[in-house]
Parts: sequence; structure tokens; C-alpha cells
Amino acid sequence: MPAHDYTFIGEGANPRHQTLLRRVLSLSVLGFFLVFLLARGISRVAEGDVGALDLEAFSSGKKGMPDFGQYVHSRTLRFDESSAQEVNRRTIFVGDVHGQSYSLQDLLNTTSYDPTHDTLIHVGDLIAKGTRAGSSQVLDYVVEHDTIGVRGNHDQKVIEWRGWQEWIGAFDGGKEWMEKIEKRWKRKHGEFVGEEDESKELRKGVDPEEVEGMEAEDEDEVDAAGKKQRKERRKRDKKFWSLVPSSWKIFSEHYLLARDLTSKHYDYLRSLPLILHIPSEHAFVVHAGMMPYDITKKIDGPRQPLARIPRVHGGAGSVDEIREKQEVGVLERVPQNNDPWALINMRNVLHDHSIISNTKHGRAWYSIWNQLMPKCAGFNVSTSSEHNVHQDKWLPCEPMSVIYGHTASRGLDVHRWTLGLDSGCVYGRRLSALVLGGDGKGVSRRRKNDDGDDEEEDREDDDEWEDDAEDVEENGHGNVKFGDEGHGRIVSVSCHKHRQKGSEKGDEDRR
Repeated sequence: MPAHDYTFIGEGANPRHQTLLRRVLSLSVLGFFLVFLLARGISRVAEGDVGALDLEAFSSGKKGMPDFGQYVHSRTLRFDESSAQEVNRRTIFVGDVHGQSYSLQDLLNTTSYDPTHDTLIHVGDLIAKGTRAGSSQVLDYVVEHDTIGVRGNHDQKVIEWRGWQEWIGAFDGGKEWMEKIEKRWKRKHGEFVGEEDESKELRKGVDPEEVEGMEAEDEDEVDAAGKKQRKERRKRDKKFWSLVPSSWKIFSEHYLLARDLTSKHYDYLRSLPLILHIPSEHAFVVHAGMMPYDITKKIDGPRQPLARIPRVHGGAGSVDEIREKQEVGVLERVPQNNDPWALINMRNVLHDHSIISNTKHGRAWYSIWNQLMPKCAGFNVSTSSEHNVHQDKWLPCEPMSVIYGHTASRGLDVHRWTLGLDSGCVYGRRLSALVLGGDGKGVSRRRKNDDGDDEEEDREDDDEWEDDAEDVEENGHGNVKFGDEGHGRIVSVSCHKHRQKGSEKGDEDRR
């Protein structure tokens, strides 16, 4: 594996506080242990029926639902610049895989991916929409290679269902109840049909009430149970049904994928962050999209992270340190970037600043990002600069790039500061990757100086670059401009369709 440090944002304690931190953690662990023992002792007083007691409390609303989302907001990927491997290191970003394991292997072979030297990063939605076997194979691969990536909206649904299944299974009688309702469902539809033959409607799952209404049971089960026992069992079943979150579709493909996850698959998926920050490339990786500023406020407002130069080390920080702190500000201080739903679902933004998941109305989120980045004029920009004659407003910031997926209907979507890699592999189109680095090519480099000259030259070249980007989008391969002065290479392979024929545009607009 390449030498890199993959950490949580903000991780890493000040050495002067480590001793105090250890003491606090020790006391916390001790306190948790004592509370656990006390709770365990109290629960044993309730005649040992802990599951029934907890189920009663949850179903009556006395306790809230667990956090099935299990979100990790962001992580930072740092490369060891002192490593000899850095000279030839490549970073390969892969678009939405959706269980297309053969296409993934084809793409990695085409890029000559070497896990001992290259860093592989995915943009989320590793699973679902393809075959369940394919999804399992993809998870096997990324777990084995400890692949870096972010969480997609389909990954999220599977995480939530698995969390729910484990929660229900921990109750007294929970596993038996899930097995029973699955048996009823199979009785109605036959054994779960082969996934290649699943209809679109069956893949969506059903409302809980539909399964709950299947009252027919095996005759021997009915004969063996007395009326009182059956009444108690049905009462208990209703309590379980009340714990299915509203709008969730039981026996959907996400439910079945969640049921089949190994513990390693589940741990891997829920370890994925919503955003990956790569300071060396001044880039973010996110599944759907993100905002460069709070779009509900003025762009030059006092709390906008790109409208002010952050202070580092009392004002003596380097340009790279200032840039990183400003990038962290975009992560932490822009409210839209702290909304998990938005980060894994956004496609467009309405006039009233609402973020939506379809492409029928409003404007594409990335148009906002690409419209703002050219206004970043470095940290020496003056509000009285002549630049103001040419544009509405220049900002004291440096540009940042976003690599994302999620929107197959737009295909490979190359813009100056955003790059969309979902080229519709699961629909039989292509699986795409962005390759940075290798022999000094494709690496984003910092600007030579802060006087604005290089930035201005870059902007003058943007019109010519747009023509090249259109060629890349059409052909599925070629060089693209990335970062300050760097270039990346787009590589893609053809995919085989592994799902029902349909409209991906329609699929997206229904999410």
C-alpha cells in the first residue's frame, strides 16, 4: 500500500494535553463500565426478560430509535511527501461501481493499477442496482485492499437496513420474527426469484403493512398454538412492526444486501466518510456534491469561509497552511456541507436555495461551484483591485476541486473545478476513472507566486480547455486540467448491463 496517513478531520492531540486526555479517557471508560454493570444488574431483576422489556419501551415511544445512519462526516488523506514512492505515486479515482465487479477489474487492468504503489479512491455507491453477487464481490475487493472512498446514497440505505436488522435481532424473539415474515413473503412470491429475473417492483420492496397483513401461517404452527398464545404472538408482532421506520421498504434490494453483508463488509461501509479532503490536491471527494459557501447568505458575508483569510500561527502561516485551513472552513462552516442527505443526494439547487435530488428543476450544483472558483484571486487580493472592473467581486481565496459521482444521466461531466465520474456503468455504458500523478504527470501543483499573474493566465486558457473537456466527455478518455496547474487523465471501459432495462433518468428523479 502507498505511504499515506488517513485520519479523521481534527484528529491528533496536542502533545501537551495527551496526559490529561489519557486521564479523561480512563475515567470515561471506568464510568461507562460501572454504568454497564449497574444496568446489567437492574435488568436481571426484571426476571431476565431483557429483550421483552426493551421492546416494550421502544414500541411505546419511551425510547428513541438508534442512529441507523452512523454517519462519519469527513476524513483527511495525507500523503507522506518524504517517501521515495511519492515520485511515481498515482491516485486513481473511480466512479460509481454499483456491483459491476468485472467492469471494475477491467478498469483497474486498463489503468495498470498497482496496489503497492497506487492509491485507489472510489466516489461511493459501490453496491446496489446490479446483482447482489456482484456487490458482494466488489465489497470483498475493497475490504481486502483497504480501499479509500466515500459513502454513497445506496451504500447508506444498506448501512441503515443492516443497523436496523442487528437492532431488531438483539431483542428477545427478534431474529425469529424476521425469519417468520421473510417466510411469509417467500410464500407469496415463491422463493426469492433469481436476481437476474427480479421485476422492478419486486426490487423496490414493499410497505410493512403488506407483509404484516399476510396472516396465513403453517397449519402445524397454528394447531400447536392455543388462542392465548397466538394473541400474544400477534401483539408482539405488532410491536416489532411499529419499529420499522416509516417510508422504509422491507425486502427491497437494500434490505437483502444488508442481510447478506459479512461483518467485514458492514464495518467497511460504515467506516466510509461523507467527504474526503485531500489537502495536497486542494480537492474534496464526495458522492453527490457540496457547496463552496452558504448559498442562503451573501457570498461576502462575515461567516463565509472564502470571504476572509483565515489566521494560521498568529498570521505567520504558509500559503499551503492557509489554504488548508480555508478548505476545512468550507467543510465545517457551510451548513449545506453538514447535511448528510445533501452530500449523498444533491443534484440541483432551486431558486429558493433548496437542494433537490433530481435534475428536472433548478440549476446543477456544480454550476455554483464553477462560477465561484474563478473569483478566488489569492490571499493578496485587494478590494480596490482593478479586477473588480471585470467581475462582480474577487475573493481572498484559492480555488478547490471536487470529484464526485451519483448522476449517471449527465454521464462523464468534466468542468474546470468539478469532475463527475458516474458514467452509467450499471446501465451498460462505461465505468470511468480519473488518474493523477505518475512520472510527474497529472499532479496538481501549487501556483508559482501570489501576485495573480499565473492565476490570470489560467483563466485566459479556460476557453480552450472547455473544448478539450467536451472531447473527453464524448470519447471517455483523454487529459483534463486539474487543480492549479496540473492535469489528470480520464480512463474508461465499456460495461455490460446487469439490471432490468429502464431509464436511469427516471430512476434518479424518483430518489
